[in-house]
Amino acid sequence: MQLRTLDVCLPGYYHRTGAHNKRYQHIQTSSPHSDLDLTKGIERSGYYRRADSSLTIREMGRYIHLLRLLGLICSLTVVASVLAQGKTATEERKKFPNRSTEPVLRPDSLKIVAELPHRPGNLDVDPKSGRVFFTFHPFGNPNPPCKVCELKEKFEGFEPFGNQELFKTVLSVRVAATKRQLLAVDHKNFGEVAPVLYVLSLDTEELVKAFEFPSEVCGKGSFLNDFVISKDENFVFIADSGLGGEPSIITVDLRYWTAKRALVNHESTKQRDTPKDFAINGNKYEFSFKVGVDSIALSADGNTLYFGALFDP
Repeated sequence: MQLRTLDVCLPGYYHRTGAHNKRYQHIQTSSPHSDLDLTKGIERSGYYRRADSSLTIREMGRYIHLLRLLGLICSLTVVASVLAQGKTATEERKKFPNRSTEPVLRPDSLKIVAELPHRPGNLDVDPKSGRVFFTFHPFGNPNPPCKVCELKEKFEGFEPFGNQELFKTVLSVRVAATKRQLLAVDHKNFGEVAPVLYVLSLDTEELVKAFEFPSEVCGKGSFLNDFVISKDENFVFIADSGLGGEPSIITVDLRYWTAKRALVNHESTKQRDTPKDFAINGNKYEFSFKVGVDSIALSADGNTLYFGALFDP
């Protein structure tokens, strides 16, 4: 029988249509659809394979289909793995052990040392001198007697500490005892202008440093809440409750005066609704706004940072 030639279908592939083409290996066969081994190729399904390792259209279609199928299987495997890890992480979070202990102090050992005209916001004590510094909570009290304050000797009243004209809405203060400094975070009315970390001298009350947070770290809607200082007094960790919708943990490097955000709107920091059964001493309360990460603390050895949103899911 006369062998027909191959017409171009793909580079290196010809379909049977006419006269012989010497550039390609051909083997006569009584059936145009037989499978015969060639020295450098295989005749498959009515097509002659070129003498190189290229694929026919039909073979290429099969391989593409196979690759798509493998891609789908890999994607499903990855999704299943991520979901499994998320489920495991959620289960582990729910299994966080109760580390509370019996109270170190008896209730009758506590006493009131100062009567204040407004509710306080935050306080800290200088361990070397025993001096007590505090703020009045800026919520609902825009014009307190002072915004960064110190209790007087024998706790007989209080007095302003530092230049009060610097401050707008300071909530938290912390003592850096080794450096003899008081740090105060001013969220500037939830980021209306750049929030500021003020550093004041404990001895002279003078301003040592005013660090303005960059807008990409603390923009409008941020709420710089509580904070802690590392044991070496080189870092500050701030809970940004993020009333604008993106709560996070902010780290400030006091050596180079840089700041960055972490755990932005993370499960551990994000805002949650007030529980319906939320009550204090039997009295039910409800917040008109959502609060993200709030409480924050360092372990005694300074190696572990603890934090939590105002309400647990």
